[in-house]
Amino acid sequence: MLCPEVWRFPAPSHEIVQKTGTVELQSKGKDPIRSGIRAHPFNQSITVVLPDVSSIPIELETALADSDHYLVRNVSLQAFINRMFIEGFVKQGKFYAVSFRTRLDTDDCVAVVHPGTLVLHLNKETFQSLGLEGQVSEFARKRGSKYGEC
Repeated sequence: MLCPEVWRFPAPSHEIVQKTGTVELQSKGKDPIRSGIRAHPFNQSITVVLPDVSSIPIELETALADSDHYLVRNVSLQAFINRMFIEGFVKQGKFYAVSFRTRLDTDDCVAVVHPGTLVLHLNKETFQSLGLEGQVSEFARKRGSKYGEC
């Protein structure tokens, strides 16, 4: 075999999802885009595409302008369950956190989402060692290898 055809391999499986419509950013009503974002607490960014729009809507500019964030390293999960921290930030809706540089399919991941819900996405070994009740994660590559707890 002098010249094997190394570039002839099947394409990986994939899925493309497109959601269209108008979004009223100040509305608290049913919003499928916002609901989709909130349903996945480990998202670290979103992309907004506005085709054929000459200027960004003021509602969108306002929503994006209020986006202060900080990177804090080597914080113990115990710091997030301190009573004073919970009362001062989490219950006030002024705190959101997601583990950084972790892989959802292989690493232990943690998120704190509005309104103060702690979401754990753990490897089977970590999950069993903590003695928690939860369910198998829908994001696990191997069945039964990842568990989620809310």
